[in-house]
Amino acid sequence: MADKDSPEANGSKAPDGGAQVHAAESIHAPETKPATEEELQEVEGEMDAYKRSTLKWTRTMVLVYLLTAVLIGLQWYEMRSSSSDTHALAEAAGKQADAAKTQSGQAVEQTKKMAELVGIAKAGAEDTKQALELSGEQVQAAKRSAKAAEEMVRQTYESMRLVERAWVGPADLSFIKEPASGEKVMVKITLSNTGRTPAQELSVFAVAELRYRELPKTLALGDLGEIISKVLVVPNAAAFGNRETGAIKKEDFRSFEEGTWPRIYVYGYARYKTVFPGIDGETQFCRVWLPKPYSGFIGCPGHPDQAK
Repeated sequence: MADKDSPEANGSKAPDGGAQVHAAESIHAPETKPATEEELQEVEGEMDAYKRSTLKWTRTMVLVYLLTAVLIGLQWYEMRSSSSDTHALAEAAGKQADAAKTQSGQAVEQTKKMAELVGIAKAGAEDTKQALELSGEQVQAAKRSAKAAEEMVRQTYESMRLVERAWVGPADLSFIKEPASGEKVMVKITLSNTGRTPAQELSVFAVAELRYRELPKTLALGDLGEIISKVLVVPNAAAFGNRETGAIKKEDFRSFEEGTWPRIYVYGYARYKTVFPGIDGETQFCRVWLPKPYSGFIGCPGHPDQAK
């Protein structure tokens, strides 16, 4: 230990006779050594880890920002929709309030009208009560007046019906060919409408007979043949049909021409509808041919025309 602390050990000697002087120690900086390969790899690894960490947190922050933006957008849309719905509900409520007000006004008006009607009904009831309190003679007089008015209406209608309805009857009977001995006789039967309205569905049934005696008092009209079937005859128009008799014997022809026997009788009936509902027309007719003094067909004695 003594040797280390001696001046000789430190490389200096004390001059003779003088104090010892210590030499100044030089201070050297630590030596810098070049980095090794391992140290470089370690530094690069630390840098890569730092980059990865930074990138990871950057991505995380971006995702957080995106989620935040989406949430904010959804909240804004919901708030806008709620605002629109609220506005629509407010408008609907306003309209309902206006409608309720209108209905209320109408109800008030209807109530007033009902009150007026009740008043009118009361007044009518009072009038009816007063009318019922009339004397029996007044009631009877009112009934007689009503009956007279009804009879007047009926007579007016009946008169109009008689004047305006259709009337169909025989207008003319004639030979299609002049009678000849030993031949049949063909007779043309013409009926006309002398009324003021058409005759509808006119049908005519008739027969022509060569007879040697008078007709019976009651004519048998059930088996007559139809010569006109359901035709329309307007006013002042006519319809016609034909009927044929048996042949006149030669020995009877002279007496026929003189107007004795045999004689030709034509009889039958016409049925039709008028334009008045429920009113049908019917006419029965009978004609006989006499050469002297008439030289034509005349009404049958005892069998006048009947019209209804």
